[in-house]
Amino acid sequence: MALETSHLLYDVAEGVLGVDLASRSLYEELRKHGVRIAGAEQSYEAVLVNESEAEHLGVPAGSPALLVERLTFDSEGRPFEYVKSTYRADRYRVTTVLRP
Repeated sequence: MALETSHLLYDVAEGVLGVDLASRSLYEELRKHGVRIAGAEQSYEAVLVNESEAEHLGVPAGSPALLVERLTFDSEGRPFEYVKSTYRADRYRVTTVLRP
């Protein structure tokens, strides 16, 4: 359904290196090692997948996808993570609730 790559600053990620995250939450592991997550900025963009992305997602190259990019900040306001996620457009939907 999606490809996701997370880039972390080494001094932040050092405590979770070697941790098998296949069945664990990265953010929970970071919290266990003292990282206090304060928030993030996230953007959404319609894109077409390249050949490599298409192969991994099981779709033809040039298929539509949703690109989500996120910059995550710690409690000191420092960015410590950049995430790039590419979602298959035929299997993903974004719903937003707007309140006054």
